[in-house]
Amino acid sequence: MKNINRRRFLKKCLAAGAGTFWLSCHTSAARKNAPPNIVLIVSDDQGYADASCYDHPKEVSTPNIDRLARQGVRLTNAYASAYVCAPTRAGLLTGRYQQRFGFYTGGDSRTGLPLSEVTLADLLKKQGYATAVIGKWHVGIKPDYRPLKRGFDEFYGFLGHGAHDYFDLRITDDHTSIYRNEKPINDTGYLTHNLTRRAVSFIERHRKQPFFLYLPFNAVHWPLQAPPEYIKRFNTGNKDRDIYLA
Repeated sequence: MKNINRRRFLKKCLAAGAGTFWLSCHTSAARKNAPPNIVLIVSDDQGYADASCYDHPKEVSTPNIDRLARQGVRLTNAYASAYVCAPTRAGLLTGRYQQRFGFYTGGDSRTGLPLSEVTLADLLKKQGYATAVIGKWHVGIKPDYRPLKRGFDEFYGFLGHGAHDYFDLRITDDHTSIYRNEKPINDTGYLTHNLTRRAVSFIERHRKQPFFLYLPFNAVHWPLQAPPEYIKRFNTGNKDRDIYLA
């Protein structure tokens, strides 16, 4: 296979995505002559068969995920480009096999995604998009590798570590502290809920301009933690499974 320039590859992907969006929203888009908004959601360590839109025995209903599948694309012959967190994210953000730039393991991601790599946010920002990452970054902790230096206008979440406590959101270290842009903050609440509220706020604040929201949730990655009112909905006979489904 011939080598494909990564900038051309990402541009073609964006063009294809814009075309797909246009097919379902062409009347509104034609009137406003506006590019599509893009929301990229990552569910961390979720098994693909856990969504009820796939034909497997079900312990839980996922109507919102099912609706996304009906209105978009349901992949049946694809998975992640790596088996651990950080390399997968590096591949996703660049549109390249992460092995091509030496990103093989999760580690502590202190070096991070090479600065020579162009991210999807870099390209979209040049096209006038508002850009945000809300959630788990995990592709660089040192200042030059952080989201606001990689094409993103806003960041709320944590920089490193595969796992993060869902309820303990105090300032600790570079890996696990919750950041608002460049500053660590003490926060409260359930982290998955916090990420969702921040995501909704970003969309509402930028609804009059094109936006790219990268939303890599910490869920359902270990440690298995959920609010009690969600856990009590399930009774599989396995406590960990009940928490996972919650």
